[in-house]
Amino acid sequence: MSYGNMGYTNKYKAAEAHGQSQCEIEAGALIRTASRLNEIKLDFENKKHDLDEALTRNRKLWSILISNIGEPDNQMSHELKQNLANLAYFIFKQTIKAMVSHEIKDFEVLIEINMNVARGLTTDRRKNEALQQQESEGVQTQTSDDIPYPPSSSGNTNLGSF
Repeated sequence: MSYGNMGYTNKYKAAEAHGQSQCEIEAGALIRTASRLNEIKLDFENKKHDLDEALTRNRKLWSILISNIGEPDNQMSHELKQNLANLAYFIFKQTIKAMVSHEIKDFEVLIEINMNVARGLTTDRRKNEALQQQESEGVQTQTSDDIPYPPSSSGNTNLGSF
């Protein structure tokens, strides 16, 4: 899937060649960006000068993540595309609000959203892998409640400089 920027597309292909799925790459980028914002939050007095750059990186990441939702070859449901577009719109508005206010409360929600979306991306992949494994072994499939929740990623994936 192309994200509108050849450099990022090539990095996706390179990461996938090393066994990382697109979901893992995106989750890693979300986690790294959220971690940077969290570092600023935890030492705000000393790191508040880094906030605008971190917020800009988060906005750029989300621009990349949603850049292909209107492409004809995108297999996402209309409802999922709409939800992602709405979430990105909220993130862009909240980013501007945080850049203007420089208040922790205004960027904490961005940290939470990134981490929750990253968890969802890794959970979906692990659910699919578990189902494929079971099907190949002829085992009845589990419900999503039976599949363990994944631990947080250490952020070793690479999506550009995110």
